[in-house]
Amino acid sequence: MADINQTSWSEVDASNNVASPSGFPEGMAPSGVNDSARALMGAVRRWYDRINATVTSGGTQNAQTLTYAVATTAYVKGDTYRFIAQFTNTAATTIAVDALSPLSVVTHDGVALTGGEIQANQVYTVVYDGTDFRLQDQARQSIGTNGYLKLGSELIVQWGSVSFAGANTAAVGFPMNFPTAVYSVIVTIDQAAGNTLSYGTAGITTAGFAFNLSTATTTTGRWVALGI
Repeated sequence: MADINQTSWSEVDASNNVASPSGFPEGMAPSGVNDSARALMGAVRRWYDRINATVTSGGTQNAQTLTYAVATTAYVKGDTYRFIAQFTNTAATTIAVDALSPLSVVTHDGVALTGGEIQANQVYTVVYDGTDFRLQDQARQSIGTNGYLKLGSELIVQWGSVSFAGANTAAVGFPMNFPTAVYSVIVTIDQAAGNTLSYGTAGITTAGFAFNLSTATTTTGRWVALGI
């Protein structure tokens, strides 16, 4: 029997009357009942496995794969796949199901991924829209000493710390690249009493910046960045 998403399955009960094992025709031979019933059970189980997180993605960070015990034969608009991510993506990302062609993964509103939307060891759902996979559960935050928080569909706040060990400059990489622009970077340092160091930033890009001190010293710098 074909899978539930195939055209041989009908919402009209009486239309599911093709020959066994793909259907249950009127007056079918008793010998065909078990074949159709087993095919139906297999199709339901395949559907269950795809809409629940029964597999962990393979492949690489930005070219992930989903592999099932029985291979998917075609993408059908509306198909849903749920999985545990093995990797954190770092840029635009694709997913290929079984031996089918890889498809681009986009946000729920159709924007290409830029990195960090899929986090390793978390559960995600993608829905095929006829062209791409739309990610339904993209990561909205990564909390820690260095992290980010996405507010709404565009605004992103990132933060972190950096250690100076007898130096007057340190390269800072944002936990995730800003997709479009950086609006502001605010920096500060831990200072001992009487220390009058000045500090600032240089070379701000969507990937990071240079954190500069007026004098080489050993201290900790902290920063917050805002952008889209």
